[in-house]
Amino acid sequence: MSSPLYKILYKFNQFESDVPLTCDECFTILNYLADEASAGVDPRILYQAARQHLAGCRGCREHH
Repeated sequence: MSSPLYKILYKFNQFESDVPLTCDECFTILNYLADEASAGVDPRILYQAARQHLAGCRGCREHH
């Protein structure tokens, strides 16, 4: 089971993205971005965030 979103984001921001995300953590972030898209957030911002997270995990990139 993945950590809560706030812990994942804290880890990601604290280490300037040098810490790789697990597939579960990546999925949690993508799920959050999908929720934000359905809430009307600018899709260009969300797309860039999703690309950033998928760049670090080949398995997630192929799956999603």
